[in-house]
Amino acid sequence: MAQTDEERKIEKVAEFLGASEDEIRDCLCDEDPSLARAQAASTIDEARNAYNTSSIGSEAMRIAFEKWNEFALKRAQSASTIDEARYIFNASPVGSEARQVAAEMRDELVLKKVQAASNINEARDACNASPVGSKARQMVIKKWVGFCATIDEIRGAYNASTAGSEARQVAIKKWIKLCATIDEAINAYNTFPGGSKARQMVLEKWNELALEEVQAASTIGKVKDAYNASPESSEARRAAFDKWIGLCITIEEAENAYYAVREHSETRRMALEKWNNLSLKKVQAASTIDEARDAYNASPENSEAGRTAVRKIYEMMK
Repeated sequence: MAQTDEERKIEKVAEFLGASEDEIRDCLCDEDPSLARAQAASTIDEARNAYNTSSIGSEAMRIAFEKWNEFALKRAQSASTIDEARYIFNASPVGSEARQVAAEMRDELVLKKVQAASNINEARDACNASPVGSKARQMVIKKWVGFCATIDEIRGAYNASTAGSEARQVAIKKWIKLCATIDEAINAYNTFPGGSKARQMVLEKWNELALEEVQAASTIGKVKDAYNASPESSEARRAAFDKWIGLCITIEEAENAYYAVREHSETRRMALEKWNNLSLKKVQAASTIDEARDAYNASPENSEAGRTAVRKIYEMMK
């Protein structure tokens, strides 16, 4: 069927403006076509489309908004699932009664799901369905924490909580309680924010676990591992080094302990003292000039043991 002159002209204008032919027809129409669309709307989508295509402040926009709110409100009031209430909330006009009712219905359904949760999977699902920052979410995370029996489980609850919230504090306390090894405590320490109360709390647990490892250690190798695994400048680290020094029975062991710790530290001074004492015994036991020389070479630099060895070598020298 051949185009009329009017249709050809509309087509050219649409092409020239980069618009659709329907948009051009609407603009040329004496009556407001958006008003007809608003009045004819019978679904949420039709009312929303009529609203979005109406001129700002027009009668068509007012009617479309009222219909959009009306249809969404009916759906919100009859919503029976969280997903349905969430869908209506998102489909409702911003600032409308329908959106408010949908939000209330969603929160009510979420709360029922939270209260009904009887295991960790149900609690996790209820949490995922809860709006971030809502009372229902806070409640279900605390319930979720109660079901946690492993570090991996509590990590999930911790990550789902909001920083600074009561639910996060509950998760932190349970996480620390579940730490049964030094590695688990270190992992928690590295997860919590620097300078936080949570870090200080887990640091205490880390120290306790390290102290247990120190007490159980019966060899230099084991006590050295406990020393390296303990928090810096902690009671456990000091106890580990005390035990390490106590277990040193050879000059080589004392020397290794000396070089394993920081310079100018109290622990290095303790190791140096033990090294010197063991070297002194070697000097005192030397019965030949070669043995005395060996004792000198094994002594700490500028030590009492070294000076004693020199004097002994001098006396033995002919």
